[in-house]
Amino acid sequence: MAVPFDPGYSELTQDLWSIAYTVEEDLQSMSQLSRKTRYYNACFPRLYKALLNTIAFYKGCMAWAFYIINKCPDEVITGNPFLNMSDEKKSDYAPCDGIDFLIEYLAKFESDVRYYRVKNVKIPENTKDMLNIYREFIAINEGFINAEKVSDLKTVDNMTFSISADEIKSIIDKAISEKDLSCLLSL
Repeated sequence: MAVPFDPGYSELTQDLWSIAYTVEEDLQSMSQLSRKTRYYNACFPRLYKALLNTIAFYKGCMAWAFYIINKCPDEVITGNPFLNMSDEKKSDYAPCDGIDFLIEYLAKFESDVRYYRVKNVKIPENTKDMLNIYREFIAINEGFINAEKVSDLKTVDNMTFSISADEIKSIIDKAISEKDLSCLLSL
């Protein structure tokens, strides 16, 4: 038997980096605060949705790892795009870049919302802690470049969930079948 590296999340992700970069570049090109405020408010729903989608993606990745470690410890992992990378690709690979961007961007996003929208925004509880735990998980597993089997995965102390592995799997299945990662935020 084998388990997939990605249970189906990757096709549901949004590119937060490019959306955030575009919004930031556009804001910098504007001189009037009122124009910046209107523009930011117009972009906010898309930006917020992409942010929540990205948070849900990382939470889902951690939940999938938790599930397979607990339910499929002896299985082979299929479809790991980081396994057997060439030395050239390994030298360019920075596994924590995406999560580092999100951790840094989260503070900027909250600041921008307060500045342009004059209100706070609801970010799922414990998001910063969860992102730091996931970052540690990626680092301890060296970006999964050696993850051939589930038993190759190392866990971190705080990588826990308040529900069982089977309940996690049913939430993952729901997110994939409904093509909506936002239900992973409840994990």
